[in-house]
Amino acid sequence: LIYGDTVSQLDILLHMGENFSDEDWEEFVKRFYERQTAVQLAVMKLGRKQPKRVKDTFLLELMDKPTIDASVLQVAILSCGDRKLHGTVASLQMHLGHIRPTVRAAAAVSILK
Repeated sequence: LIYGDTVSQLDILLHMGENFSDEDWEEFVKRFYERQTAVQLAVMKLGRKQPKRVKDTFLLELMDKPTIDASVLQVAILSCGDRKLHGTVASLQMHLGHIRPTVRAAAAVSILK
């Protein structure tokens, strides 16, 4: 999984990701920025409501990365709202001015939560 191609990583994540241990997830997330956008998005979606797998601190870090893909950023922002991470309001407000409407909408929804 760690060294496979994008299609293999996605296939494994989508079919077996729920069965990974928290330690396996931690190891996989460590290399998050080396992954293709499709894999990053799958990781974020699978870990959206699971703070043991995708840690709150990682979400906060991700929200401040200017080079992250907008689709991944959107899921990270929604994760912050789902988890009610109130310490992220300033960062969320910053994303209300994002160029992509989906990111702006995600930030608005997360603030309201």
